[in-house]
Amino acid sequence: MSDGCLTHIPIYTYTHNPFTHTSIKPVFNTFFNTAGGSDKPYIALPNRNHPRVILPLSGKRAFVKGFQIHNTASPLNRLLRKVMIHSRTVLYLWRSRRVYPTTAFHTLLAEIQAHVDIETIRDVSVYIGTPGSANQKITIQLMDGNCDVAGFVKVADNNTAARYLKNEQNAINKLSGITIETFEYPGDLHLFNVQTYTCLHQENIFENAAACGYTLHDPVYNAALEMAQKSAVTDNLAAFYSEKSQQLNNLTKEPYIQHSLQSALEQLDKQSIHPIFIHGDFVPYNIKLKNDKLALIDWEFFRSRGFPLYDLFTFVFQGGVQILKKEPRVLVDELLTVKGNNGRFIRQYLQQLNIDGSLLKPLLLLYFAEALHHYLTLSSDADPLNNHDIAGLTYLYSKLLS
Repeated sequence: MSDGCLTHIPIYTYTHNPFTHTSIKPVFNTFFNTAGGSDKPYIALPNRNHPRVILPLSGKRAFVKGFQIHNTASPLNRLLRKVMIHSRTVLYLWRSRRVYPTTAFHTLLAEIQAHVDIETIRDVSVYIGTPGSANQKITIQLMDGNCDVAGFVKVADNNTAARYLKNEQNAINKLSGITIETFEYPGDLHLFNVQTYTCLHQENIFENAAACGYTLHDPVYNAALEMAQKSAVTDNLAAFYSEKSQQLNNLTKEPYIQHSLQSALEQLDKQSIHPIFIHGDFVPYNIKLKNDKLALIDWEFFRSRGFPLYDLFTFVFQGGVQILKKEPRVLVDELLTVKGNNGRFIRQYLQQLNIDGSLLKPLLLLYFAEALHHYLTLSSDADPLNNHDIAGLTYLYSKLLS
C-alpha cells in the first residue's frame, strides 16, 4: 500500500482457460474470401486482416443501409461513417479491402431464410464480434427486397456464445411477463440451429430511432427505474447473498479489498436490498431513443438477480470509458457527486427505490467487482491488473479509506 491506497489489486490467477471455443476468424474465412469471381463484392472495414464490418457494394441504398449493422455510439465513429457513406465510389475502388461471399455463406443464408419470415433477402451486411471474447460471434443484418433492414441473425460457433444467445431469449421471455411502459425490446426472437451453428433471429427495433446521448437523462433513467421497480425479487435473499459472497471471495487475494466487498454485501443484506432484473450491457451503443421511449437491444448479459444501479453505473462508467475515453477516476467522481446529471439521477433512483443513500458506495464497489468478474471470465486476453474496472475499484477503495 502507498499513502493508504492500493497501487494495484492482486487478482486470483486464472490458471485454466475459463471457456473453450473456436475463434470466429476461421468462420469468417469460411464465409468470405479475397479470390473474387463472378459474385458481387463486399468491403471489409477496417481491413481484410482484421475485419469488423462487411458491407455490400451492390448499390448505394444497400451500402448505406448496411452501416446500420455497426451501431457505433462514438461521435468520431459516427462522423467517419458519414464520410464513408459519401465516399462509396472510392471504397468500391479500394480493392485491397474487397471480399467475396463463398458458397458456404450462400448456403448459410438459404438455410437461415427457411427459419425467418422474410420473403426475399436481397442483401446483407455482417458484423464481426469482439476479438478475444468467448462470446465472439457474427451478426448478419438481413435486408429485404427494398433494402430495408428486416432483422438480424446472430450466429454462434461455440458453446459459450450459444449459451449467451439462449440467455438473451430467456431475458425476453422474462420481460414479456411484466408490463413495460418506458422501453421497447425485441419481441420476436427465434432461436434455431443451422448446421453446427446456433442462431438467434430478432426484429429491427432501431428503425427511425435516434442516438440516446452519453449522460443520464429522463428516458434512460425511467427505463432503468421501471425495470428495477417491476422485477424486484423478494424471496431467497439469503441464498442470493451467500452466492455473491462466495463469488467475490474467489475474485482477489487482497484482504483489504475482500473485507470491503464482504462489508458491502453485509450492508445490503442487513437492509434487505432485493436483487432486480438487469440488462447487463446498458451502454449507449445498445440504446436508442424512439418515440420518447428507449429501444434496448443485446440482452445477452441479462441477469434476473442483479444489484440495483448496475445498469445506470454501466451506462455512465462503461460508456464513459469506452466511448468518451474518460479517466475511470473522473467517472467515479461523477457518480458520487450530486453535481451534474449523472450523480443527480443516481440519487434520485435510490430515493425512488427507498434505498438509503449511504449504500451508494457499497453498491458501486460491488458493481466494479461484478464487472471485473465478468470481464475476467469472458475474455481470453483479459489483463487482470490493467483494466478500467480495476482502476475504478482501486480509486473507489482509496476514497473509502479517506
